Amino acid sequence: MENKAFGIDLGTTYSCISYVDDISGEPVVVDNSEGTNVTPSIVCFEDDETIVVGDVAKETAVVSPDATCEFVKRRMGVDALAITYNGIDYSPEQISSLILKKLVKDAEAALDTEIKDVVITCPAYFGIAEKTATENAGKMAGLNVMEIINEPTAAALCYGSLRDVEDKTILVYDLGGGTFDVTIIRVTPEEIVAIATDGDHQLGGKDWDTALMNYLEDVFRDQKEFEGEFDLEAQQDLRLRAEKAKQQLTGKSKTKVIVQADGIKANIELTREAFDETTSSLLSQTLEKTEDAIAAAKEKGVEKIDEIILVGGSCKMPQVKTAVEKAYPDIPIKMFEPNEAVAKGAALHAESLAKGSAELQKWRDEMEKIIDIINKKGEGGNTIDITDVEKGTISEEDKKEIENEIEKQGGDISKISFGRIGGNVSQPVSSPSGPVLRNITSKSFGVEIVRDEMIDGKMKTVPKIANLIKKQDAVPVTISQEFGTAYANMDNAEIVVYETDVTEEVYDIGTNKVLGTAILDLPPNLPADAPIQITFSLSTDGLLSLRGVDLTSNKEITAEMKSDAILTEEEVAEQTQALKGLKLN
Repeated sequence: MENKAFGIDLGTTYSCISYVDDISGEPVVVDNSEGTNVTPSIVCFEDDETIVVGDVAKETAVVSPDATCEFVKRRMGVDALAITYNGIDYSPEQISSLILKKLVKDAEAALDTEIKDVVITCPAYFGIAEKTATENAGKMAGLNVMEIINEPTAAALCYGSLRDVEDKTILVYDLGGGTFDVTIIRVTPEEIVAIATDGDHQLGGKDWDTALMNYLEDVFRDQKEFEGEFDLEAQQDLRLRAEKAKQQLTGKSKTKVIVQADGIKANIELTREAFDETTSSLLSQTLEKTEDAIAAAKEKGVEKIDEIILVGGSCKMPQVKTAVEKAYPDIPIKMFEPNEAVAKGAALHAESLAKGSAELQKWRDEMEKIIDIINKKGEGGNTIDITDVEKGTISEEDKKEIENEIEKQGGDISKISFGRIGGNVSQPVSSPSGPVLRNITSKSFGVEIVRDEMIDGKMKTVPKIANLIKKQDAVPVTISQEFGTAYANMDNAEIVVYETDVTEEVYDIGTNKVLGTAILDLPPNLPADAPIQITFSLSTDGLLSLRGVDLTSNKEITAEMKSDAILTEEEVAEQTQALKGLKLN
């Protein structure tokens, strides 16, 4: 199993790791050292030098809540701090890297192989900061992160691989432990194309647990006339019991839950009906997001959904399938490997990327030999460079010379591919053995402008955001738009870039996230409304690049936009070094 690439579902509550079996060609989830296919995404500090991850950490959390970090995925790209233990601060990236290390360590032991190359999944609704934080967590774990792909896309890839797929438009309803995504995807044997997406990465099974905890606490207080406080240990114990009760109600109509606080104990009967009623508002939120995604897909010409697949561990709750069936009675609905589909899809993509990389390297090695022969024949003139061949920027004369040399060696020139990388980025070299993934952006990207508006009877100049790239646009994408200087004789133009959820052309700034700022110096004596062209380019891995050009002088500025929440390379290195003193038990 040398040089095998793996897929990792780095979940809010549970994570798992998978690979493609060489014999069957099918993805397989690797059990952890505890013998289960999923690992709780929980890290607990036993002391300054020792941590535990997974089931042991979940059990320890009951008595050591202050030393335990849970639900760290919700903080990725949002918060700088995940937990402070014994005066030392740990970032969400560091905690997530420890979860990844646990997955990899157990898989390496089970398969007797080293794991380096991985594809990690994230919610479709993650923005640039969240995706980059996930990639940095992989780097801190010592992994080569080949790609970050969306969870619904990974699930669709797994779904398509395990059956003979005719062309279908499917809706992936993905309710995990801490996030909810809904994505409408076109699945064919050749490609998987995301059409529309929506969701909430602050909504998931954890919220069902919290609602149930609150319900059980209220019943306990009523039954025992209890007016005291639930301390941290009592709250943690109640959380574990609420989660267990939720799981039991999957197959039973009622169950018993022991609730205790301050030495008082109550045995509460919990019915599925009471649980469903208590959490109905949460389920309604997922259906609202589903309707939004369907509406966005219809705007893109989708006439019907052929199938709905339910993935994510929280879809095991009977209320979920019941509600989705009621909302969409005419669409077939299937529960599809709720705990494993995402990791398996990531493994399939990882395998495809690895094979594509190997194929590309073989092609490069063979081409370099040909180029070397040609260059040695030259007489001090221009030489052919492999990079130019890869980009397809060589001359027709050089192309002909390469073809002639290949024919001399008995090769097939019909198989030559000039410009196989770096040319048309919408045709990536990636998946020789599987469908190409084509994604969309889950965020909009805009630039700050000013507009004159009548406010309280007076004309005022107010800041606004003008969107260039809009949520649901296919990626990669490049969009240019022309703006004008706000007033005469401006020394420079400050280009402020925003990442938002809004799809309108122009709208109020509000609380939308600033990604970054670039300054374009301007020539003197420009009049008001002098033209400035701004170009945004969003890559498949979520990196936003900016180009600003003063069209009067042709002076330009370029920048890559990253959120302040994204760690620098130096910070990644420092935080990786800080983890080296920790032992993973």
